[in-house]
Amino acid sequence: MAEGIIEDQMPEQEGLWRVMKLPTFEEGGLTAANDGGSNLAITSVSSNQEAAYLFGEFASVNVDNQVHGALAYGAYPALIEAIDRPEFEEGVDFFGGQEIFGIFGEEAIDLPVVNFTDDYLRAQNNFNDAIGRVILQDVPVNDALETAANRLEAATGRGSSNE
Repeated sequence: MAEGIIEDQMPEQEGLWRVMKLPTFEEGGLTAANDGGSNLAITSVSSNQEAAYLFGEFASVNVDNQVHGALAYGAYPALIEAIDRPEFEEGVDFFGGQEIFGIFGEEAIDLPVVNFTDDYLRAQNNFNDAIGRVILQDVPVNDALETAANRLEAATGRGSSNE
């Protein structure tokens, strides 16, 4: 979620931004997506593994901490239990009073399950290249995506899928 970043980088634009659901390519199509998040790891050589685990638990599965992170830093909560909190029903001044967290909460429920393979980074790079070609070279979206799929298939030996 970029809410904290936008507010920090462009405070003079308060009230000019709004949040919307992603557009769909077909009637009734999915409008929810996620490409981000964080990972926590405790190395086997850590001398404080138990303390590290307890901190990770405190930071990631405590509803109050998740709410604070969202409101203070724009880090949308990873816990479904946190998205129903009344704090998220308030409008955000930067977004013209829009209740952005309500929109995010509706979308969070519909996030598709994504299975990452060892080719994920290769796929992501091909996709990012496709976006660049659309924006910088005026390549039609379908053409750019088809090229990305063909490149990925050639590099991995895997066929493409719409799933």
